[in-house]
Amino acid sequence: MPILEYPIFIFSGASRVGKTSLARKVASALGVSSASFGDYVRSQATLLLNERMATRQQLQDIGQKLVMENPELLCCRVLAAGGFTPGRPMILDGLRHFRLVPVLQKMSPGAVLKLVYVEATQDLRIDRWDGEITRSELANVDSHPVEAELMDIRDNADLIVDTRQGLEQCFRIVIEWIVELYPYLGVDRCS
Repeated sequence: MPILEYPIFIFSGASRVGKTSLARKVASALGVSSASFGDYVRSQATLLLNERMATRQQLQDIGQKLVMENPELLCCRVLAAGGFTPGRPMILDGLRHFRLVPVLQKMSPGAVLKLVYVEATQDLRIDRWDGEITRSELANVDSHPVEAELMDIRDNADLIVDTRQGLEQCFRIVIEWIVELYPYLGVDRCS
């Protein structure tokens, strides 16, 4: 019996654009499982750094290393962390490498991967760091090799949302788009 087509919505974007908040809100509204590349990288950083809090640079370095050493294992572990079940819709958050898209496709037979790119202005991103980062430090974060493939993801995105509109408006845009594509998905618009 062939596996029916099902969506996996993959949220991507630079640091502090609001992608995780949006992805979690959408997952809750859809009642589907979710997983985060960022959460997985942070868990690995905790193990590698013996419980010390990782810096943004360390997280980027660890994420880059995981992608370069074994992209299949990385994707497998992120999917497993979210309780991935073939044939069931899912939300993935924090994709930074476009080269992982075919890996994810191979690991999820029958899935239709839908890329959602979340963006925000530099000033809004700095505000979300609660004054803990300067414009030049943010430029340094954005110049790391782990961020290099974000424009490839943006260029191939199925939907682009700008969080300058606010989280609630972005949520409505994403939910309306999903319902148009997959009307059978039960959506709680109040989440």
